[in-house]
Amino acid sequence: MRRHIQDVLEEIDPILEPVLSKSFIKKGNNIMIKLGDKEVDYSPDFRLYLTSKLFNLHYTPEVSTKVTIVNFAVKEQGLEAGAFTRPLLSSS
Repeated sequence: MRRHIQDVLEEIDPILEPVLSKSFIKKGNNIMIKLGDKEVDYSPDFRLYLTSKLFNLHYTPEVSTKVTIVNFAVKEQGLEAGAFTRPLLSSS
């Protein structure tokens, strides 16, 4: 199961803290996680994707240690460099 939250800012909603820190509760054979005042079933197949349109995000160290941050930003300089190196690489 995958969930996607778009347009995240530099401050992440505190209700996501148990998910980010993987604060699981074992009840019998079930794995639960507490969201707000409710305990809900947790699936090991669960994936949460947070995306942002902000260019240069800086998260606190507490958040950065709990998530994987991937920057897909492309700058004009990078595109130009790629365009100039591609013909050189293909001609050898």
